[in-house]
Amino acid sequence: MTNLELFTALGGISSENLSGAEELQNKPCVRTNHKMQMKRAVLIAAVIALMLLLVGCTVAYVLHLQDLKMGNYAHTQPRYIDADGNKIDETEIVREVISLQGVTGSPNFKATQEWFAFEQEYDKDHTLLYETDKHPIDVPSEYDAYFVYTQEMMDKVDEIAGKYALDLAGEMVNIQGHETDIFFDSLGIQQLHRQVTDIRYAGGYFYACGNFKMEFFVTPTGLPYEVLGSYRYNGKAYFDVMYSSVSSIENCEEEVYRLSDGSEVLIVMDEEYAHVFYDRKDAFVSLSLNRVNWSADGTQEYLTKQDVEHIADCFDFSVTPQKPDVELAKQKLQASYEAYQKKQEAIMAADENPVQYDSYDSMIRSLLDNGVDAQSYQYVLRDITGDGEDELFIGEDGSFGTIVTMKDGKTTTIWSDTDNNGSYLCEGNIIKHCGTDGEYEHYNFMKPNPPTGKLTQFLSMGYDPWQESWYYSKSFVDFTYISKAEFDEMVNSYKVIDIGMRPISEYPFS
Repeated sequence: MTNLELFTALGGISSENLSGAEELQNKPCVRTNHKMQMKRAVLIAAVIALMLLLVGCTVAYVLHLQDLKMGNYAHTQPRYIDADGNKIDETEIVREVISLQGVTGSPNFKATQEWFAFEQEYDKDHTLLYETDKHPIDVPSEYDAYFVYTQEMMDKVDEIAGKYALDLAGEMVNIQGHETDIFFDSLGIQQLHRQVTDIRYAGGYFYACGNFKMEFFVTPTGLPYEVLGSYRYNGKAYFDVMYSSVSSIENCEEEVYRLSDGSEVLIVMDEEYAHVFYDRKDAFVSLSLNRVNWSADGTQEYLTKQDVEHIADCFDFSVTPQKPDVELAKQKLQASYEAYQKKQEAIMAADENPVQYDSYDSMIRSLLDNGVDAQSYQYVLRDITGDGEDELFIGEDGSFGTIVTMKDGKTTTIWSDTDNNGSYLCEGNIIKHCGTDGEYEHYNFMKPNPPTGKLTQFLSMGYDPWQESWYYSKSFVDFTYISKAEFDEMVNSYKVIDIGMRPISEYPFS
């Protein structure tokens, strides 16, 4: 196609000027009049304008997932039992590895791809890793980003970084969920989300260069559940080796989406995760989101493309972190850790010494004052310790979750079913605690221990998916494997009795 044919196809020049251009192209050079010179000037101006437009188009590009593919990663998924009780044999899973550093051909992409290929072939049987566990070497903190454990690996990092003129990411600083104020202060960032977003930051890390990852739970307007995700920033001046993966590029759904601020991002979804990629001149920014999430009532929710678009608009992809003062950040984190430990110790002390009452009457009044449902909450008074004094059972639907006794004039909890799966009294004052492990039931059996005033567990029963067999254990170390029929017979040998639980609204206050 000639330039003239290209201009004609694009429709960027008027037919009159094209006519003149054709004459100029097809006729020999002759002396032109003033009118022809004017036409030619207009044509040249139009050609220059179009060429500038075309030059602009060669610089701009549309990001596609294929531009980020670094290779494949294969791993073996161990056998497991699915939700329907079917045995799933171990399977080799192949995923396509996606760059989080930049696109094909960029220095960051090439460096990460080269490191990925090196890792795939290096120490395949983990011999060197196991040897390092016995005789660890001193790895400087500047190599924190590369998970190296031999001198050869450190040399390879230096080689790749030098080859592509990239600086090392530097020392890593880990951040817990309660320390996110230190994270943002260290990086000089106010936040990653827009003001209207309901978000909980859950922790992450940053490097001395400023690259970072932060995990979060976000609840966009209109969604009745939280979405688990992570925000990652990788500056292009640095050698970073983190990457992601998808099940199959061919089967992924992808679109270029324009954010509310006019920026364009690439949204990619496979069956498990959604990703949002933004390739900036100075950095590569990405979001990763769990597509499967759970609402408060236990309903499984599945992110749609519109949900992902909405979440993408909740975040600011233009943030630029400052280089953190790592030593100052570590000092702040140490102080935060010490304060947090003191707080946790206080909570544990409160758990070990819960609120005590001077009578069962006071305890029931406290429950009612705190707004519990007086009809659904149930109680019964019954002596199971054999001391002639009744214990107070509290629960719902005929099962109990708490047993309280009186000791030294104060209430003392001797049993608390924190899982609230259901506990029942059997003949002989034996407590039968029922639960589930996936799709399979399991049971713990306890009986009163007068010297301690507590309950002592003496039997555990359940299903072991790895041995594919039912079991019981009296030592909780050794397990005896039995058939399902033997399991049922043993469980049913402990006869549940009706202890006559009644609504606490009927409690007989003194």
